[in-house]
Amino acid sequence: MRSRLTFILRYYAILVAVFILQKPLFMLFAGKGHSFSLADCLSVMYHGAGMDLSTAAYVSIIPWVVVLASIFIRKLNPRKVLRLYHIIAALALSLIFVADISLYPFWQFKLDASVFLYLDSPGEATASASTGYLIIRILAILAYAIIIYALLNRTTPKSFDYSSEKRSGKSLAFFALIIAGGLLFLAIRGGVKESVMNVGRAYFSQDQFLNHSAVNPAFSLFSSIGKTKDLSRQYRFMDEDKAKRLFNDFYTQGRDTSLSIRLLNT
Repeated sequence: MRSRLTFILRYYAILVAVFILQKPLFMLFAGKGHSFSLADCLSVMYHGAGMDLSTAAYVSIIPWVVVLASIFIRKLNPRKVLRLYHIIAALALSLIFVADISLYPFWQFKLDASVFLYLDSPGEATASASTGYLIIRILAILAYAIIIYALLNRTTPKSFDYSSEKRSGKSLAFFALIIAGGLLFLAIRGGVKESVMNVGRAYFSQDQFLNHSAVNPAFSLFSSIGKTKDLSRQYRFMDEDKAKRLFNDFYTQGRDTSLSIRLLNT
């Protein structure tokens, strides 16, 4: 029982530490033109901790389910089962973090669902970026993903100790993990307050950069996805066929160009 609870605790603590340490890195690399002190950095880490606890709980749910299943499936290898999940989680968290650092100096707001508007034309989105700029970011994503994967995979055991576990011990382990799962869901919710965890919980300063630094980028992105409706329809104010008819009048392609008025000779 202790080994299972210890694993969940260590797994969760690693994720929380990763998210908290992201904040000074964000301030350092995305804070060009912004002045801040060590006290500001500590305040950012403190006020953003609640959101980090919530995000870490989200990521820990799948490992918690696997650990719970291991009580009844003794041949289950947690490290092997969770390997693919660790790869996906590490790549996703790394991509989100590096994208947030890279885009913030241009956008001046945290990464959110609006980034998906550019996925239909990635060539245009990266047209103004140099090859060196893109290579550095890709390498940063891979390096950071490898670090996160190594931390999560190393702390995940290949098996748990079943030798001393009797029927009563299995029941006790089950109920202890149920309580641990309840605490994870409580962390996801953001405590017992009336309002659930949201981006505004991290805001604490008149300086918007400090507020943005306190926000967990993964939480910001996924929470905005849940609140955003179909992005492709968000700015459509008329029927598509009607819009095409109106805009076709602006183009001469396929029309009699002799009817066009020429304003310039060159």
